[in-house]
Amino acid sequence: MSRLIDAAASAKVAGATALGTVASGFASFVGMIPDDIGKGVSLVGGILSIVMIQYWRKNTKKLDLETKILQLQLEAAQRDANHKRRATDGNPET
Repeated sequence: MSRLIDAAASAKVAGATALGTVASGFASFVGMIPDDIGKGVSLVGGILSIVMIQYWRKNTKKLDLETKILQLQLEAAQRDANHKRRATDGNPET
């Protein structure tokens, strides 16, 4: 299921969905395809759009959390390095 969601949320699928939805809407408007087909394509486009939005929201939150964790780890490593440097230089901690 995760692979299906990953595939549905790819940039290529997003572009194809947007293009297909716009094209079917235009074709329905000018009467090139029956309204039922246009409505069906629009429904599929809407569902895929919702899947993509939810996928990107979830991944953005995950990336934000990972970034924050890495920042905290970097700050801790810098503090440790400063502490060790002060200890080896013989300078008192400030």
